[in-house]
Amino acid sequence: MGLRRNVTTGLSQVMMKERLTRMNYIKGKETLSELATTYPFIVDILNQYHLDYTFKGGITLKDAVERAGLSYENVTADINLAIDEYIVTKPEVIYWENEPIDKIIDHIEKKHHRFMEKTIEEIRSLFDSLELTPELESLEKIFDELQEEILSHQRQEEMELFPLLKEYSGNRSAEIRHKCVDYMERAMDEHDRTGQVLKDINRMTDHFMQPVDATAELKELYARMDALEKDTFLHIHMENSILFKMI
Repeated sequence: MGLRRNVTTGLSQVMMKERLTRMNYIKGKETLSELATTYPFIVDILNQYHLDYTFKGGITLKDAVERAGLSYENVTADINLAIDEYIVTKPEVIYWENEPIDKIIDHIEKKHHRFMEKTIEEIRSLFDSLELTPELESLEKIFDELQEEILSHQRQEEMELFPLLKEYSGNRSAEIRHKCVDYMERAMDEHDRTGQVLKDINRMTDHFMQPVDATAELKELYARMDALEKDTFLHIHMENSILFKMI
């Protein structure tokens, strides 16, 4: 079973910062994917710095920070503080790499797939409610591509890939594994296509930066698309870097 920890009272922020001056958990040689798996509670920090732990997860933290033109000291300070806070406050965290295949799949379906379907429907309604400018028309066109890609992919996973992976978890034969690998390779190719569409949307919206004069509907559209991107990154990370590696 995965490790679980209960919430307890912690130290003050001042004491946290004092501890941080002495503690350095990050060496810089860890890949972004390894960090997201080992320390799942730092994913928000990676998102904040636009460090792609999903589609560029094989890059080391140090290289990724340098390529992005970020301050290595600032990024690692934030990560170290988050780890320090985790050690002291001990919030409940599930380490999915320690969980059985069936439980991971059920979590992906119930949390990520259902969230994706709900959020896509919300975004579609927001587009329909807006008076579209040429820029929004281009954004909607790309979103239509994303919607078709995601929903088709999820249906195929739930009908074919996931049942096969569950079968393999109970019968680890070479024949079933071979079928799993074929399906997983196709799934990862589709993940890459989804990732590229998400990056196009991110670029068009300048990291979902809301225009100053945006209407309430437009602000909500950007917020929902931002949420969709972040959940998709985590969702695909769980499949590519955790679930598929168990096969």
